[in-house]
Amino acid sequence: MRPIDCGCGCSPCCCPPGPQGPQGFQGPQGGGTGGSQGPQGFQGTQGAQGFQGSQGFQGSQGPQGTQGSQGAQGAQGGEGPQGATGENGEGSTVLFFGTDQSISSLDYLGLGTSSSMFSRNTAVMPFDGTITGIVYTNRGQTAANPQTARVVISNGTVSPALPVPTALIATIDPADFCGEAAGAIAVSKCDLVTVQVTTGGGALPEGVAVAVTLIPTP
Repeated sequence: MRPIDCGCGCSPCCCPPGPQGPQGFQGPQGGGTGGSQGPQGFQGTQGAQGFQGSQGFQGSQGPQGTQGSQGAQGAQGGEGPQGATGENGEGSTVLFFGTDQSISSLDYLGLGTSSSMFSRNTAVMPFDGTITGIVYTNRGQTAANPQTARVVISNGTVSPALPVPTALIATIDPADFCGEAAGAIAVSKCDLVTVQVTTGGGALPEGVAVAVTLIPTP
């Protein structure tokens, strides 16, 4: 290699460089193909929470649910007020007459007694009322003729007590052993009541029995 001559002309070893020239024109683009796509980058950090959205529309009503089981029985309620007093009923009362002794025709029948004396064989009315019926039995004793039992009453507030026969008569036919009749005989409290019998012939040795029904006046 030949040494550089620094004595003549300008050379890099003894003269400063000149000013830079203007930039040249851009050269034509190269004809190379694009490179392949680089790998996917790493996932970035989660962003801040967005604003709350507006409320959506109300949904349609769902189907009706199945019926629940029955609840437990509640406690018993308090006692209610007492109701008004009802009207008096029309219960009936029965007066019984009978004897276990022999009884003759036209005798009066009392409470275990019988004789031809009216006042000794009577019962007393406990209230104002109406005699409504009579039932008579001869206790299975037959007779050739019909037998009867008639209700007889008397005013028990006067003396002497006088018998007043009524139209309430029970009849037993010869082939039967019991008879009955219905009616409406008004009586007052303290009146006397008895029954007069006919035997259809001679005396009835087994005696007889009678029931007289009555209802009180309201």
